[in-house]
Amino acid sequence: MLRSTGLLIGTAILSLIIGCPMNPASVDDDLLSFSVVVGGGFGVAEREGDFTTSTNDNVFDCRSTSMRDDLLTQNAFFAAAPNHRLTLTEAIAGLSVQVISNSEIVLWIRNGSNNFCNRANENSISRGSWSAGDYDIFIGTPDPNETIEYTLRITE
Repeated sequence: MLRSTGLLIGTAILSLIIGCPMNPASVDDDLLSFSVVVGGGFGVAEREGDFTTSTNDNVFDCRSTSMRDDLLTQNAFFAAAPNHRLTLTEAIAGLSVQVISNSEIVLWIRNGSNNFCNRANENSISRGSWSAGDYDIFIGTPDPNETIEYTLRITE
């Protein structure tokens, strides 16, 4: 609540300085729908969204760093920028990131030089230890220019 209030006040001051009309609901909603900030004991966090896939420039990062037996072997198309940013305020012992959609999903999570991808025919990434920090979440599909609706569910 404090962070949201600070953002609203900052937006109001900036709009007065540069003369742009203020729309605090859209600024706050956009920030809240993109960012997921959690610490230990949070339980479940969800975000809903939709987008159109556009690029497969970075699919090699997803394929080449997965250490699992069933590597991602299909094409993958993502939005040009991350769909969400997960910020862990502390290390968490176990976390699952799942995408619920009617479309076939390719999930890629990037933290610095670490890349994590879902297995073929799965819609989630579950791992043991997650370090504190920022994780970019890319949601994609095997087909370009596909518009999808989804729910991102993060569970401890």
